[in-house]
Amino acid sequence: MNKNKRESLSRENLRAEAEKRVTLNPRVDYSTMSATDIASLVHELKTHQIELEMQNDEMRRAQDELLFAHEQYSELYEFAPIGYITTDDRGVIQRANLTLSNMIDIPRSELMNKELQQFFVKDDLNELYILQQKTLKSTDRQSTELRFSLSNGSLWVRVDSTCVKDLVDDNCLIRMVFTDITERKQAEVEQAQFQRELNQANKMAALGQLAGGIAHDFNNILGVILGYSELAQHKAFSNGYTDLNHYLSTIGKASIRGRDLVNKMLAFCRNDVSSDQPLQLMSQINEEIQMIQSMLPSSLKINTDIAEDLPAILMDPIQLNQLLMNLCINARDAMKGQGVISIHVKMAVAIDDECSDCREKITGDWVELTIIDTGGGIAPDVLTKMFNPFFSTKKSGEGAGMGLSTIHGIMHSHNGHICVETELGKGTIFRLLFPPAMEAIDDKTVQHPSSSEDVIQEYGARILVVDDESSLVNLYEEILKTCHFKPTVFTSSKSAFEFFELNPDEFDLLITDQTMPEMSGIDLIKKIRKIRPDLPIILNTGYSDDINDETANILNIRIFKKPVEFKYILNSISELLS
Repeated sequence: MNKNKRESLSRENLRAEAEKRVTLNPRVDYSTMSATDIASLVHELKTHQIELEMQNDEMRRAQDELLFAHEQYSELYEFAPIGYITTDDRGVIQRANLTLSNMIDIPRSELMNKELQQFFVKDDLNELYILQQKTLKSTDRQSTELRFSLSNGSLWVRVDSTCVKDLVDDNCLIRMVFTDITERKQAEVEQAQFQRELNQANKMAALGQLAGGIAHDFNNILGVILGYSELAQHKAFSNGYTDLNHYLSTIGKASIRGRDLVNKMLAFCRNDVSSDQPLQLMSQINEEIQMIQSMLPSSLKINTDIAEDLPAILMDPIQLNQLLMNLCINARDAMKGQGVISIHVKMAVAIDDECSDCREKITGDWVELTIIDTGGGIAPDVLTKMFNPFFSTKKSGEGAGMGLSTIHGIMHSHNGHICVETELGKGTIFRLLFPPAMEAIDDKTVQHPSSSEDVIQEYGARILVVDDESSLVNLYEEILKTCHFKPTVFTSSKSAFEFFELNPDEFDLLITDQTMPEMSGIDLIKKIRKIRPDLPIILNTGYSDDINDETANILNIRIFKKPVEFKYILNSISELLS
């Protein structure tokens, strides 16, 4: 085969090979190309093929990486510790992650294409609308706190939202991030509750100090009235002035009522329960209601429903009377003197509630006293402050506002609680919860003579009397002299001690006040005890945190709460000097 023919065949083979590998350009006449040109072309085509294969490999790797990144993004999106939702500009849900679905316990399929607002608490819908509008009008992130509505309550979330453009139609989409803040909100509620309790405690402590100072002076005044009426009553009785004796007895009873009123003022801050005793509510309340009914208008009746075999409660009967009296009077006023007050007493088992006063959680078993009226109810703004001392919704002159604050003091000094249920126009329910008394307490009260005729007894004992109220020491002096005692009186505790220090054996008994400017009664007693450890002592006190049964036992003294009827003082003198 000649050379030209071999070259022709070679060109044809190369051209065939090239046609297999590439799509030939129809505008190029390959038949006119030399073998060298064709070989060069084939080389270029091979090189291009290799580059294409490398690019294909790179593209496949990029696709694999993109798929892996998408899978990672999907995992992060679906299982992130926060919820995601995307809505259109109308608030219709377009996307939501599984975390959000689990947070609100609603399948994702039931969220899609639904309006976002239908999943929130109704009270928060206005706040949600404001958030959406702000987000649509701004490129900045918007934030607020809202509550999802759950089947078993609600879920507090922090919402952060931004506006992004939809790549398809250029409309605005709202992307929202939801962070569960329920625990933080609960902590804030507990902190606020603690702060309310602390404020209430501080307020009660301050008012207690104020009331204690008032009570001290007022009790001294009542002591003078009560003492001189007793002295006059004894003389009237001895001389046969029956009518005068009756009048003086009435004055004495009024003084005792005044004393009880002072105790009522102090009840909300007083800690001592020395006069508490086991009370059976069934019999006790029936007795109290008979008296209360006589004080109410005939157009207002009391119905009772009292369970039998209830455990006793530990309380002073006078304080139980105050509880019932205050609540029944409030019910009378709320009902404008007409209707029915319902009183129920039962055993409340496994309570799970919150005290309307101190806001503490209440659990367990309680003896429950309920007073129900059908009056106008209590306004929400009044509910938050109705237990404050001196707060009242009554007009000037119609009440001092001590009723509910007294109830506060009595209940919480006995570890009890108050629950209030009310609705405007439909009435109010007060539930008083008392801890059951597991066992009876010892009766530590002093046994006093029952008849006023046994008041005066004759003794020649020498008695030192100390009180900074001059009218009281004058009264003591006259009464003790009438009973043939030998009193020495001082209005200065310092001067009294200086005199006693010089004449320690001149006295058989000491009667002293507690609250005095130069030296308190307790301090005076301690100084005297160092000189005369065996001296009998009677301490009178109106209101003092330093005086209790433990103090009395340690100092071996007899304690009386002022003002006290003098027949009790005289009876104690008789016992101590025997």
